[in-house]
Amino acid sequence: MSSSSSLWSLVTRVAQSGGPAPGRAQHAQHDELPEARGDEHITGADDLRPARQGDRYDVTQSAQAGPRVLALVPRVRGSVERRVAHPRPGGRPLGHRHRAVERHDDGVRGQAEGDQAEPAQPAVAHEEGGDEQGRHGQAVRVGRSSQQPARGLDDERHEHEAPAVQLELPEPGHPSAAQPAEGERRQQDQHDQAHATSLTRRRRRPQRALRGTPHDWSFGSTRGRGSGRTHRVRAEGPDPLRRPYARPMSEDETPGTASHDPARPAKLLELMQSGWAERTEELPEPAAGAPFRAQRRAAVAARFPGEWVVVPTGGYKVRANDTEFRFRPGTEFAHLVGSHQPDAVLVLDPDGAAVLYQAPTMDRSTPAFFTDRLYGELWVGRRPTLAATSALLGIETRPLEELDKLGGTAARVLRGYDARVEGLFSCDEEASDELAAYLSELRLVKDEHEVAQLQAAVDATVTGFEDVVRSLGEARATSERWMEGVFGLRARVEGNDVGYGSICAAGAHACTLHWTDNDGPVRDGELVLLDMGVEGHELYTADVTRTLPVNGTFTDRQREVYDLVHASQEAAFAACRPGADFLDPHRAAMRVLAEGLVRFGVLDDAEAALAEDDQRYRRWTLHGVSHMLGLDVHDCAHAREETYRQGTLQAGHVLTLEPGLYFQLDDLTVPEDLRGIGVRIEDDVLVTEDGCRNLSAALPRSSTEVERWMAGLQG
Repeated sequence: MSSSSSLWSLVTRVAQSGGPAPGRAQHAQHDELPEARGDEHITGADDLRPARQGDRYDVTQSAQAGPRVLALVPRVRGSVERRVAHPRPGGRPLGHRHRAVERHDDGVRGQAEGDQAEPAQPAVAHEEGGDEQGRHGQAVRVGRSSQQPARGLDDERHEHEAPAVQLELPEPGHPSAAQPAEGERRQQDQHDQAHATSLTRRRRRPQRALRGTPHDWSFGSTRGRGSGRTHRVRAEGPDPLRRPYARPMSEDETPGTASHDPARPAKLLELMQSGWAERTEELPEPAAGAPFRAQRRAAVAARFPGEWVVVPTGGYKVRANDTEFRFRPGTEFAHLVGSHQPDAVLVLDPDGAAVLYQAPTMDRSTPAFFTDRLYGELWVGRRPTLAATSALLGIETRPLEELDKLGGTAARVLRGYDARVEGLFSCDEEASDELAAYLSELRLVKDEHEVAQLQAAVDATVTGFEDVVRSLGEARATSERWMEGVFGLRARVEGNDVGYGSICAAGAHACTLHWTDNDGPVRDGELVLLDMGVEGHELYTADVTRTLPVNGTFTDRQREVYDLVHASQEAAFAACRPGADFLDPHRAAMRVLAEGLVRFGVLDDAEAALAEDDQRYRRWTLHGVSHMLGLDVHDCAHAREETYRQGTLQAGHVLTLEPGLYFQLDDLTVPEDLRGIGVRIEDDVLVTEDGCRNLSAALPRSSTEVERWMAGLQG
């Protein structure tokens, strides 16, 4: 549309595109929309379509009254609406009241508390809450009748929700604007305050309801609407990035910004939108893991032929207030795709074709690139383009917003990561649980690429243990947290992060299996149990434990306990081979420990203690010997019992071997000199065709080797 087109021309084109006949919009008292003045027009739009983030519509100021406001409002599943709001007396626009209304099968959202529900598919409706004409002006909606069938996905019109764009310019106080009477101004100010309060008191909604999260540009204060300082372009509709939480916001806030962010004047906005060098891009080479992930996707498609399969990665999780944890992709998604971008979704169609839906690079056509703290490029860095993602990962990639085209499709959806995605599709709970089980079982046998990634994570972990041993002097001067911090540094330097909360348990804290407070003292003469693992760049994690004497030398009693645990681990290694029961290493280790407890005078009869209906030895062993290891530290957690715990070991399984003994400080059933001693030795083991291979063999295991190793690092 050219800049000389009138507002009436715009309404006419809207009507021709699917609304009532031009000039005959059905209205309660007005059978025609009043024509726009000749000096009012819309610029910046060359076609009629649902607005997208980045669209800008400039409204020329009238010489007699305030501006007119145009808002493009999408309808869910099958129609696109246009709202035209005419100015009321005094030039005060209705625009700030006209928010996008988003409809789901379960009703209407996008309204403030107290707003009345609207019919599901009206051809024309009123917006303002006074009489039919509106107390201060007119607001009509031109759209398709509810009698018309919804268009199909192949229709050239946009079907998915698109942002509504609304422009507010200064009205009161402007030389061209007529001023309202004082009583009218006071009454409207009270209404505005009540409306703002209702917005700030909205309850948090589940992710599914965040489809219409507004992503607007605020480059001036919204306080004092009569001051002429309001310059807000508000895009309401689907935020293609879908923020992970809905924090109640005041009228002065913009989603993606914090309450303490300064206002952004129009001149700053204008400056930020220009002067940037043109970007060029060289596509990356395919990642080494891409062919393996393609094979896994093919296996999923073969397992569920003729079905839609949906695997989301999830989004950011709130740590506190307006800060988030560092994003970590969903495990199943990472295994099948490899992308580390939040909110992405993998979809396999009934023919087995795979598509990755991912948010594209945030360009600089909107201020979000420097205003949005969560996703803005100048805040958190540039996202990869869809083309680069496709080249790197070897998968077709589409904009995330296009996922809405599949709304209502019956599919198997991996639940627990993205409530919005779960709500978008029609998914059966039992079918989804079956999908989760299969995706866990798909990870039981590691391919060569996965084994290499695990080995790299273990190697970095070994280096981290060495770092900690070298810094034990500083730990003695501070606390257990020194060791946690030293290892965390190595994890971030050589990997993505720690694979789980590091356990740095000195003294009696070693008897607490998952001691992660790490705030206790580190004393000479005591043991320190270190259970730590680096998560690699592709998210495969190590899980290794060593129990070390703080001063480098075991006492006699400490050595007795340590050597018994080491002997039990040796028995577990001997039992770890293909064809053996998964529980065979556990059984072998428990027998050695039970017999040792008899020698310690803790048990009277090992055989009786090992009986299935007794198991009293577990008072001091507490946990099992093995769990699967991979992208999760406790990998394959949703696999069926018969394929995991009650299954048999196969070549390609990677599991831990981690026996332990724990004598609590207040345990009166054990000799006093055992109380407060806790020992665990844990290694990461690959089952091979003829036995097993210790991936963490670079760390010493016997008491003598441990002492020699520590002396070498500290000398």
